[in-house]
Amino acid sequence: MRDPVDSKVLTREQLLERVGEWRKRGDKIILANGGFDLLHVGHVRYLHAAKRLGGRLVVAVNSDVSIQAYKNPLRPVNKEEHRLYVVAGLEAVDAVTLMPETRPAALLQLLKPDVYIKGGDYTPEEL
Repeated sequence: MRDPVDSKVLTREQLLERVGEWRKRGDKIILANGGFDLLHVGHVRYLHAAKRLGGRLVVAVNSDVSIQAYKNPLRPVNKEEHRLYVVAGLEAVDAVTLMPETRPAALLQLLKPDVYIKGGDYTPEEL
């Protein structure tokens, strides 16, 4: 039997298909993204706040390479496959995908979410 947490970790192609199914049911799509390297209370609050907007919460987790590009060459502390699993394990999260880019523009264009949410520590110019 497949681990239910693993079933939330999707490739972009799988995610696009899943989002299509959710939309057919009338579900709103919410997209959040981040590195989630050292998961902390701020991350959990941010994702739970996103879920409370109502709908399916999709989280794009930055790849190891993208984190090194925008944060620091010594990061991440936790490898991408571990970060994907930890984020997928959160009850609020409906799907997780890996984001090799440093910014979510391509994913936003692909998924066309109803809502894009980012933590309060970012300015609109940084997004």
